[in-house]
Amino acid sequence: MYHLYKLDDYETKLVILYSLHNLKMSPNYPTLSQVVSSSADVQYFELQEYLEALLEMGSVKESVVSGENIYSITTLGEETCEYFAKRIPASVREKVENAAKLVNNDKSDQNKIYADYIPINENEYKVVCGIKEENVKLLDFEMYAGSKERAKKICAYFKDHTNEFYMNIVSHLEENMNTPPPDVEE
Repeated sequence: MYHLYKLDDYETKLVILYSLHNLKMSPNYPTLSQVVSSSADVQYFELQEYLEALLEMGSVKESVVSGENIYSITTLGEETCEYFAKRIPASVREKVENAAKLVNNDKSDQNKIYADYIPINENEYKVVCGIKEENVKLLDFEMYAGSKERAKKICAYFKDHTNEFYMNIVSHLEENMNTPPPDVEE
């Protein structure tokens, strides 16, 4: 059975800084959550609390790019990370580095299919899916999925049937673009 290390509050903040330090780009919240949670037992909503504390301390900066919040490590955060990183267990540091490498490699690809599920609250989830080609979004959508299990299934289906999904949408649009909308009675 696979178990993740449960960090204390101090270690969790250091892991967030270490994750930001190892990422080549400023991540959005889901990407940061992915890297942190792949290395230690940190829940999605717990992460938000620690991130807020780091923002207040000035170790992390939040920016809005294309309508999306992204996070970057500040000079203070870099200094803190450099000085205290060795206090993070070596196994956790290694997992952060490996997860960051995957994200860095994935983000450097110009063609990408993505599908991820994000909690709305403890029992409800939404999915964010899309296709990017040569840094142009061909398709980008999010939708309510209900349960976590259903969200996982939607993401898996999208990844396995991306071309079919995309072609069906394009075909439907092409077939119906010249059809006038039905009259709406007021």
